[in-house]
Amino acid sequence: MKESPLPRFNHVEETLQRQWGQEFLLEVSTGYYTFKKLVMLKGTKGGLQYHRKKDETAFVVSGKLLVRYVHNSEIKERFVEEGETLRFPCGCIHQEEAVEDTVII
Repeated sequence: MKESPLPRFNHVEETLQRQWGQEFLLEVSTGYYTFKKLVMLKGTKGGLQYHRKKDETAFVVSGKLLVRYVHNSEIKERFVEEGETLRFPCGCIHQEEAVEDTVII
């Protein structure tokens, strides 16, 4: 009988320094998913972007974000705070700006 795979614990694949803070790749399963933690510093923002293949979901652990996204050819804004989730489906144009120091998983 084949033995089933074992779980992995307390594993960090890689830590990346970003202009807005740090990105911790907690788990990477190529072709399936990536699990990461972002630490964004107050007043910083990522680029206005979209993903061709990735469907992205996030949970705000602490802090507050201003999220920009495109709807009907207009840029809209919404605040997302501690305890809230957000999802960017494939092709959704978006940008996050840290209103406070913010931790996202």
